[in-house]
Amino acid sequence: MRHGAEMHVPSDAALSYYADGPELASLVLDALRERRREVQRQERRLLHLDLHPYNVLVDDDGEPTGVIDWTNAAGGDPQLDAARTWSILVLDPAAIRLRANPGWRVLTENWLQAERLREIPAAARAWACSFMLEDLAQRHAAAALAHVRDALRQAEAEAGEVRRDAARRRSVR
Repeated sequence: MRHGAEMHVPSDAALSYYADGPELASLVLDALRERRREVQRQERRLLHLDLHPYNVLVDDDGEPTGVIDWTNAAGGDPQLDAARTWSILVLDPAAIRLRANPGWRVLTENWLQAERLREIPAAARAWACSFMLEDLAQRHAAAALAHVRDALRQAEAEAGEVRRDAARRRSVR
């Protein structure tokens, strides 16, 4: 199964089926309804989902002139495209091997900084880690992707904390 860029938000009927207990059901339903409203308000954009230095064409002056390799392209939230780029630059085993190259280090550091890729929300980072694990599973041994699984667990934990904080803030109102 390929991880699509769409963030699916279930219907009210599906939500109520999974909610356990009236208070939890109400909290879950309210949070997911709000998320559905947010998703519906978002403008869908074309996502590359494999944007990294080797897919950007530049002229003799170093100015970008085009982007290649649109195999993973999809429509969705631009944060997912940014998160995917973060995962490629930071977690991809090929990028990790290139860290010894000073030019690569400068290039990726500047890209991460200029695009503020270290500020990507945890939920988007978790999605990107999942995408990467599936994308690389056939080309790398499980042990070579352990750091990606660790990053996924960390992002999921951070995303869970953000959701719990938001639920607490809503319950205080």
